Amino acid sequence: MTLRLIPCLLLVSACAGATAGAGSPVANRSPETTVTAFLAAARDTNLTLMANYWGGSSGPAAVSKQPSDYEKRIRVMQKYLTSDSARLVTLGSVDGHPDQVMVTMQLYVGNCQNRVPFVVGKWKDQYLVQNVDVTSAGNPGRPCDDQGNPL
Repeated sequence: MTLRLIPCLLLVSACAGATAGAGSPVANRSPETTVTAFLAAARDTNLTLMANYWGGSSGPAAVSKQPSDYEKRIRVMQKYLTSDSARLVTLGSVDGHPDQVMVTMQLYVGNCQNRVPFVVGKWKDQYLVQNVDVTSAGNPGRPCDDQGNPL
């Protein structure tokens, strides 16, 4: 399966910023628990906790402070990924990247249902969300039409 994800699609120039709340991450020892916890932090508007679950080879963004605009990216992801609930759809491999796992989640917002792919990678003894196609979650202001179809 060849997947091309648009890297975070975080070209939004300005977002109304929610403030980060306190909190410490739960054990993110599997790709699924990492994404589930990341989405719960988004739902709770806990940007600090989201930054503990999102990162790259230098570790969680909350620790590495990378990329330099990580706080802005976390705010954008929070706006797109806030949902009423979510469930796992699939776990799969990422071609050419044996250290990464594709986790596809079904996000529910009211009567809307959108499938959102997450790329999760291993870092030390935990997993981190490394990439998410936020456009798959739909428009934060109107994620679907009146019949529940994604826009």
